[in-house]
Amino acid sequence: MKKKGLNISKLRESLFIGIKEIRYNKTRSFLTLFGIMLGVASLIAMMSITEGYKKNFIEFMDAFGGLTRISVQNLDSETLNEMVTLYDAKGITMSDVEAIVADNSDIIEFISPQKSGGRFLIRHGNKSMRLWGQAVVGATSSFADINGLEIQDGRNISDFDETLTSRVTVIGSIIRQELFGDTGFSPGDNIAINGRYMTVVGSFKEYRSDQSRPSTGSGSRQPHRQAITTQDQVEHITGRDLWRKYGMGNPLWRKNMNIVVPISTFTVLFRPEERLSTIEIQFYDSVDIDGYVERVKGSLRRLRPGYEDFDISTSTELFEETQKQMKTMSL
Repeated sequence: MKKKGLNISKLRESLFIGIKEIRYNKTRSFLTLFGIMLGVASLIAMMSITEGYKKNFIEFMDAFGGLTRISVQNLDSETLNEMVTLYDAKGITMSDVEAIVADNSDIIEFISPQKSGGRFLIRHGNKSMRLWGQAVVGATSSFADINGLEIQDGRNISDFDETLTSRVTVIGSIIRQELFGDTGFSPGDNIAINGRYMTVVGSFKEYRSDQSRPSTGSGSRQPHRQAITTQDQVEHITGRDLWRKYGMGNPLWRKNMNIVVPISTFTVLFRPEERLSTIEIQFYDSVDIDGYVERVKGSLRRLRPGYEDFDISTSTELFEETQKQMKTMSL
């Protein structure tokens, strides 16, 4: 009992000394306490950021085809030009699409040959947008399927449009918002792409991530966005300004940035060369994705004796690399 009483006495003495130290060293005590609080808060914040990034990335992957999607692309311009000189290479073309489908129809769910690139001025009335890159794309009806895009108003482009080289287009929600406003669009309206008039036969629904989606009705939507009307505004709505307006907090914003034209029409009006920009492929499953990729490569190699002027990227590679980055962040 004596020993127990001695321990309690020492505990009281230590507690008294500790309180006394805090009282006489207020600044040092505050800084120590603040440091502990800051350390714990930083740890919690970092864990939250990592988990949020992981959730957003998985949602992003699912929104763009998941692990079942691959892209067949041309090599970089310098290397491809060398192969054109040495082998008369043509890059990826519609002949490749036909070969891939003929050899692999049992594993391919959707295939979408695409042409894109260049600068485009989009006009409707006195409202304009200046776009480049992959915002304006020539594709087939499978573009919507492979990118998980659903029609909100009107219809999708069709094989009939492709056959007739019809001047029709389907637009994303950002294009609809900028050119037509909240309620001004209806299928059958016209827009001009680099001065060529096209009939808008449909529009895609708006896509937002779960974390950026408004939680309560239409009242929590962002303020009405006025469309651009002057040349100065045209120049400033592109690039980073466009991202600030629509992309902040919404990793799926590029799904809303589409102007899709039948690939035959795009070829006639904007890019007459035979070469495609990319061939997007979505398989039925990802059970043997490496084997599927090898089958597609075999179809392409059959048309290219002795050389390869293409490259294939898979979602699996991106997923694995991102997983490594997330593990590093967690550590």
